[in-house]
Amino acid sequence: MTESTGEQVAEPALVTGHTHDYYAGNKESAKNGATSCQGFQSRQRRETGRGGLIIAMVGLPARGKSFISRKVKIFFRWQNLRTRLFNVGQYRREMTKDEENSNSAEFYSANNEKAMTCRREAAFQALSDALRFIDDAGDVAIYDATNSTNERRKMIMDHVWTHGEQTGRTYRVVWIEVVCDDPEVLNTNIRNKVVHSPDFVGCGFDDAMADFKARIKEYDEVYETIVDDELSYIKLYNMSSRVLANKVYGAIAKSLMPYLMAIHIGTRPIWLVRCAQVVRDAEKDAHLTSSGLDFASKLGAWIHQRVLDFYEGAILESPVKILSSTAPAAVETTLATLALCHASPHMTPLKFKQTALLNAVDRGRNAGNWWIDHCTDKPPWNELQQRDPEFYAKWEANKLRTRFPGGESYHDVMTRVEGCLLEIEASTRPVLCVSHITLLQVLVAYFRGVSLDDSWDISIPLHTVLEITPTLGGLFDFKVVNIDDVCSTDPKQLASPHYSPRHAISRQGSAIFKPEGTPMTEEEIYSAANDAHPLVRKHRSTPEGDLDETQLRKALYAAELLACVKEDAASPRGSFIDKSRIDAEQTTMCSLDDL
Repeated sequence: MTESTGEQVAEPALVTGHTHDYYAGNKESAKNGATSCQGFQSRQRRETGRGGLIIAMVGLPARGKSFISRKVKIFFRWQNLRTRLFNVGQYRREMTKDEENSNSAEFYSANNEKAMTCRREAAFQALSDALRFIDDAGDVAIYDATNSTNERRKMIMDHVWTHGEQTGRTYRVVWIEVVCDDPEVLNTNIRNKVVHSPDFVGCGFDDAMADFKARIKEYDEVYETIVDDELSYIKLYNMSSRVLANKVYGAIAKSLMPYLMAIHIGTRPIWLVRCAQVVRDAEKDAHLTSSGLDFASKLGAWIHQRVLDFYEGAILESPVKILSSTAPAAVETTLATLALCHASPHMTPLKFKQTALLNAVDRGRNAGNWWIDHCTDKPPWNELQQRDPEFYAKWEANKLRTRFPGGESYHDVMTRVEGCLLEIEASTRPVLCVSHITLLQVLVAYFRGVSLDDSWDISIPLHTVLEITPTLGGLFDFKVVNIDDVCSTDPKQLASPHYSPRHAISRQGSAIFKPEGTPMTEEEIYSAANDAHPLVRKHRSTPEGDLDETQLRKALYAAELLACVKEDAASPRGSFIDKSRIDAEQTTMCSLDDL
């Protein structure tokens, strides 16, 4: 008889198991397993339950609850979920704006019955508004409060349950408890809270710090961590250095949990870059034009300087996280950028990750080089309307979810690029991401807090850098950098005061330097290039004498290109040495026969 249902289970008269079946796994139907137990049924309810989602925060003041709340709101909105944040502190300030001492530590004492009543009213007013938002077609309500006692959390669950009984709806409540005992983080959080909170406007800094610490002590005296395992909850310790989850399933486990583990309070620049210019009327494997190569070189010089600034001269090993689309144009842009970075004695060899997750939207039957040729700062929607008016009409009606015939929609792109977004958020190093207009539009929608519905209209200029920097509050500072404006001189001079065009890239990507004024001979160039890849030798020409700067630049690019080919033989980059597909503008492209 099962403990949970009381149903009688027939027992076998004779045990007839076989050793082979035991170790290979029981092949009986899973319905004979413990699918009727309370734990499994609880999981079913939480996985399949419909209705709105309430994310309820838990934690002492200055632990990062509001930071996480804002980040989660941005993330859910990017996923096209109607999301709103309800901060109980804001309700409390509005209710007590005419009362004296409503911001002092005494107001937060558990013995101050009048204040306790006011704080409880503010909490339930915010909760009622959150439920009303979900009832009005909202998807996620984020309830930002301390919710620091078992009694308060039970009152909230009872209120949500009662409201559900009245409306005939079900609501999922997931608690996120933020625990932080790192003294350095706490002191920084307390200082930022005091400086920016409206509770301390007009107060002296020292008085405000003392009062806020006294407020935290009042909360700490009654604080109770979550121990009720009937609740769905996630505990974050010291900004995700440790994560504990209980009864968290479905989309929350798949999407929100990894996101919470990725975000952090550190700062670093994030550079989103569109593939450099390619030859017009070319196929998908088109090479960069001279203008495209020039941009990539300047980009390398600029990134090199920005990395030096970020690390204040003490550059770490693998100082930049680099992500690239697998498209040849994106890979060439990345390689040409890194070739300049590697020329500096300050930079260790950089590797980059190619991922199809960053590839442009699949346009299905509308694929073709016309799309690239007609692109300006946005996809060529006018051209698409002329080529496929039937599809364009459907797309106009629902730009987010309408798929290109045989291809993808913007929503599909958002779903597949989520993994890359988490990589970018998780990185504590500067990040360079080289991709395409449609893909970057979706990423920029996240960083700028723009609705994904409107991402198709975001401008992604050619040969510019979108520089994004996280802020203390969980948002992002966004800046468009025109490389020509910041790199008006020769990128070789910008890369390093020691940089000279008379060098080549060795197998490990380090620079071979010659004293200034001493030409590097062709033999020395090829000695380094041969280490990069033996195929360079196959295409070697035999003119005598030294190489001029243009030829040296080509050799530098070739060596770096082929070094990366050798690192990843399975990569389509190996096809770049096919002479029949070299860019027609041979004066600046890497034509191996001209070396």
